This record gives sequence, structure tokens and C-alpha cells, in this order.
Amino acid sequence: MASELAPGDIEILLNLISTTIEFKAFDQAEEALSIAVKLAPENPQIHLYYGDVFAIKGKLDQALESYKCAEEKGVDSGEIHYLSGKAMHLLVTS
Repeated sequence: MASELAPGDIEILLNLISTTIEFKAFDQAEEALSIAVKLAPENPQIHLYYGDVFAIKGKLDQALESYKCAEEKGVDSGEIHYLSGKAMHLLVTS
């Protein structure tokens, strides 16, 4: 994993997470997220990515919780409201 090449480098982890999500490697993304959140728990992007992965995997309650955490840590509330609404819609219709 790229995090082994530069342990503790949150930017490398965020790039890895983004790439694994893009390539639909959601289990790997979740693994990298668990490392990233330990290194930088206040980084809102980590919680936003967690929300995305949880939503894609159908873990909608966890997705909403992650989006709320991302908003509390500084992610634009418009984006959070959109993503939360999307997850809520999936939760209600599934």
C-alpha cells in the first residue's frame, strides 16, 4: 500500500483513498480511511470519503453520521446537505 512508502503522510493517503474509490476498490478505501482517521481525525475530507464509501456499500446510517462529522469539521454544508439527502433517499426507498 502507498501508505507504507510514506507512513504518516496524510496527503498520500487521501490520494490513495480517492483513487481506490474511483476504481471501486471500496474495501481498500475503507482500510486506508481507518489509517487516515487515526493520523488526522480532524481532517474533514476523511469523513467525507467515509460517507461516500459507506453510502456506496449501503451502510446509510453510517454514511449520514460521517457526512455530519465532515460538516462539523468544515466541509461546505451545501455539499453535505446534497449527499445526506441522497443517502436519506436511498435509506427510505430501500
